Amino acid sequence: MGQMKKYKVTMDYFTQENTSLKKEVDSRKSSIKKQLDAGTLRNENEKLQRFIDNIPQDMMREIQSQQRQPPQKGRYERD
Repeated sequence: MGQMKKYKVTMDYFTQENTSLKKEVDSRKSSIKKQLDAGTLRNENEKLQRFIDNIPQDMMREIQSQQRQPPQKGRYERD
């Protein structure tokens, strides 16, 4: 009987330890995913910034002036 109790106590301890470790792993997965998502967003942001930086100034001014004008109803312009 005494031997069985020792095994039960040991099994209970390791079950609790296992549960704790699973929670820790889950929280780390979440943190790693957040870091990867943030890195992806930074990378996309840098690509967009490089794209915008390469737009010629005269074209940029034209785009900005079009954005300031209110849209005309029922008329869509296409190049």
